[in-house]
Amino acid sequence: MELEKILYCYNCKEETVYQKKRSNNTYMDSHCRECGCFEWQNRAVESEAKKWAEFNLEKGIPDYEEVQKII
Repeated sequence: MELEKILYCYNCKEETVYQKKRSNNTYMDSHCRECGCFEWQNRAVESEAKKWAEFNLEKGIPDYEEVQKII
């Protein structure tokens, strides 16, 4: 039995199918079908990006897109 969902993979840099396989009555961690990157790894990247965005906002550091507009 496989469970699939579409998520953004930070390793592939695009939305890909994440699948979770069942074997021996236990589920394997969901992973990218293309590169094998685990879903928890993607969640960690999202969490760190959010922390840095909040830190930058607190320190008054402009967003990358805003800097690009100025340059």
